[in-house]
Amino acid sequence: ANSLLRETLAGRARMLLVVGEPGIGKSRLVQAQRDSAAASGIAWVEAHCSPYFRRTAYHPFSQILAPLLGLGPTAAPLDHAALAAAAARLALPAEAVTLLEVLLGLPPSDPALIGRLSPQLRRQMTMDTVRQLIEVSSGRQPLCLVIEDIHWADPSTLELLDRLAQVPDASLLTVLTSRPEIEASWRVPGAATVLRLPRLSPAETRQLLLHAAGSPEALPEAVLAELVQRTDGVPLFVEEMGRLLARRRLASPGSDAASLLASLVSAAPSLRDSLTARLDRLGEARALVELAAVLGNDFARDDLRELAGSPGFDARLQGLLDEGIVQPRGLPGVLAFRHALLRDAAYEALGRDERRHAHGRAAAVLAARGGARPELLAHHLAEAGQLIPASALLIQAGQDALERAANAEAVAHFRRGAEVLAPAMPAPGAVGLMITHHTLEGFAWVVQRGYAVPEVESAFGRAGELLAAVGPEPPAELLPALWGQWVLTLVRGRFADAEARSTA
Repeated sequence: ANSLLRETLAGRARMLLVVGEPGIGKSRLVQAQRDSAAASGIAWVEAHCSPYFRRTAYHPFSQILAPLLGLGPTAAPLDHAALAAAAARLALPAEAVTLLEVLLGLPPSDPALIGRLSPQLRRQMTMDTVRQLIEVSSGRQPLCLVIEDIHWADPSTLELLDRLAQVPDASLLTVLTSRPEIEASWRVPGAATVLRLPRLSPAETRQLLLHAAGSPEALPEAVLAELVQRTDGVPLFVEEMGRLLARRRLASPGSDAASLLASLVSAAPSLRDSLTARLDRLGEARALVELAAVLGNDFARDDLRELAGSPGFDARLQGLLDEGIVQPRGLPGVLAFRHALLRDAAYEALGRDERRHAHGRAAAVLAARGGARPELLAHHLAEAGQLIPASALLIQAGQDALERAANAEAVAHFRRGAEVLAPAMPAPGAVGLMITHHTLEGFAWVVQRGYAVPEVESAFGRAGELLAAVGPEPPAELLPALWGQWVLTLVRGRFADAEARSTA
């Protein structure tokens, strides 16, 4: 990584993909380079992908627009005035402001421009604008752009990363982290350097275990040998067992090796168990970390306060910070779990009814605050069992994606909406929503790949089956579905049926 930083300073654009299983130390390796970058005068800008936003176009890039535009870290949403002033300062073309507004989900200041552009051209221009912004920023100061967890990246982000890999010589280092599954879903650009992190060797595991335990001088060899084998070279597991070992030795200083080992193994036979044991030690803060897990890997402090209630909140949250369970991330007031596996352990500790109730409250908190993306609200409502309103929000999310010319993401939203709605069928209101999901999916495929593809026929076909059950005179909101059926008859070559539908 240090050699790539030197190449960045020399004006050579590079891309590094760090691949490894959960807990192997990808983020730690990347963050260890941050001080080196700062000392060398390299700007450091980072974003994080999320499982909640894997269908949200350009999600990580929306997080970094403010620092790239020279606006610094800010929790305030960007608006037209801020975008326009920054674009003028960076000498970006006039249309850049409108395209960035659409990327951020803001009303376009020049809707006529959007109307003149085909979806394909708008998508091309949006990606060109973001790429140009990154190149201009790296021209003003060498730049290290970090995007973590791209195994959760949306399709538009992956396509934009392909383009960044083709940036000509520039003072730019793009660093990506991912779990191994990315290599099955994304063709890694040939220009990228791939660093696959192996598990620790037994000697490295021993060294880290001793460091985490804090008092290596008197650890029984039998305990060390067994823990080296059990932790299997996964750094996160090694650290957690080291911490647990230190606590057990402090609580029972006279324990022999066999007793100490037995207590460790019973408390944490696996990585997940070791994380759960750590959460068990939080006391009153345990309930708070479980609510944080409902909000996701990262969350706003104020949202968690509203969800949990104010009495004792600051003290409990400080306990989570002191224990290293959560940590500040990027924007002011935003916190994140130190590791996604910690979040998963906290979330799974909630009972089913508790989880549903917490998701319902989270949806209410986010809706009251305003500005939450519809797909995030839909996630919480779906987990709370409110399937019809969740499905309706996913229609909005899909339409937003179409507005951004993010057709793959639109298809994914409409399919997810149909999946969420399926258990509610055929409840009142559900059938019409399901028809709309299938119809809009068909439209999204038409825009993406044209009329004569199997996906168009499949989506409109599913809508048609449901539409037939509605009756000969469907309500006005289902008229687009009738148009979809007309397209379907044309695609199938049933021209007489198409003519009959057009005159019906």
